[in-house]
Amino acid sequence: MIEERIPYHDEKAWEEYIAQLSHLYVKIEGVLRLRDWLLEEAGDRTVDALLKENKIWEKVLFGGLNEDGIAKNGLARFYSEILGFGITREDMERIVSYLKEGIDLESASSGVKPKLVRTNFTDLLRSMRENLVEIFDELGRKPPTVGEISLSSPMTGPQVVGELLSAAKELLPLFNPMSCFIVSICSTPRFYLEKSYSKLFTEDVQELLRQYGIVLEDVILPDLPLERERKRRAVVGLKPGTVGHRIYKVILDCYRLFQIWELGDFFGVEDEFEKYLKVYSERLKDTIPLDELKNVYRAITSSYSYNDDFNSLRVPDPFRVYKRNATINGGKLKFESGPQNGVNYTEFIAFIAPLAFCGFAVLEGQDNKINCQVIMGWES
Repeated sequence: MIEERIPYHDEKAWEEYIAQLSHLYVKIEGVLRLRDWLLEEAGDRTVDALLKENKIWEKVLFGGLNEDGIAKNGLARFYSEILGFGITREDMERIVSYLKEGIDLESASSGVKPKLVRTNFTDLLRSMRENLVEIFDELGRKPPTVGEISLSSPMTGPQVVGELLSAAKELLPLFNPMSCFIVSICSTPRFYLEKSYSKLFTEDVQELLRQYGIVLEDVILPDLPLERERKRRAVVGLKPGTVGHRIYKVILDCYRLFQIWELGDFFGVEDEFEKYLKVYSERLKDTIPLDELKNVYRAITSSYSYNDDFNSLRVPDPFRVYKRNATINGGKLKFESGPQNGVNYTEFIAFIAPLAFCGFAVLEGQDNKINCQVIMGWES
């Protein structure tokens, strides 16, 4: 049973999950504090002064130096491209030109000061930290205490970033059943959730989930006359601004970490989102009866225009993302472009339900309008 594999109804499991989020926060804070330490320790001093003070700066600022500059996987490139601390390209080119003239490193770097700049990596970490702090605040908990960070070795930087990547990977849905649960309830037809999670809508479980800020609301309500069927065929999802929705954003950010191409030069990272799509593609092939729901499939994929990003995540070939807008009128769903006679709403949610449950689709609704992002390519 799925309740045994995904203990969404177990308070102990949620406490352990919050502990994992806390662990991620500690690792993020450690990286950002190390970056701040580098700037504070360097102060307003020039590179030659730093080199005279401690040889550790030579590795941080010039590790991997050759006649062409810093090697692709050089330690200095890690500090500059990942943490944003280092010597500008123009200054490095000038220093290298001096070295080629036989001038020693200290003299060649005289008057040059290291700079601190923003990087994709550090910007993402700040976003993750902000969401995690909001999660702790909503839960009435203080963020975990983080100890002092300093550069005890040139490899301290790669070490703390490596630990962060490990903490982030542990939260990805392929490895974490609670993250899998969060993704599955982001915006999914209610009937499918009732079938998949038999205890989800019981009062006891709903009360437990609310205790941890996991709040579901109606995302799309179909235009059907029977209230019972209207509720059953609704799409429900995580309420924006709640802990659950923020956790969903943290999970997406964890995936984004593994799509920062610069990290690949220093760590054996793979695109974890691509791995996830490939694993779940095989499951979806056995779940969605394309022959029976071909009208919906054609309506979604009828546009020749598609994207390669899903919730700001890069989606590789053979996958493609269709972003469609539609209107509900009675039992029909009419797309802005595509079949003019529309598709049956019930068939649409039958098609989209397993995709949304597996994180291959997200839906938003307002009044009778629907916006959806759907990842296709799994069917080929």
